[in-house]
Amino acid sequence: MARRYHEIKGLAEFTAKTIVSSEEDWKKFLHTAGHKPKLWKMEEEHKDYVIDSLERIYGETDASRSFENRIMELANRIASTLGTGSAPS
Repeated sequence: MARRYHEIKGLAEFTAKTIVSSEEDWKKFLHTAGHKPKLWKMEEEHKDYVIDSLERIYGETDASRSFENRIMELANRIASTLGTGSAPS
């Protein structure tokens, strides 16, 4: 369980560093990241935007697969790079 927590924490930090451009915004993100997140529901009309945005950062996925499988594909790809210290391509 602790390993999973560290993988998720590392993924969140890596993603935030990629997205947040200023140090001040990054510190604000880190401060709020420690709080309980608000739950949200993924609406069907937003799925293409989410996948497109993630693929621009982390690389393309198999478009023939479901949204959920594509998210897992990206998560696995990112998690596998966290231990190596290299950024996803």
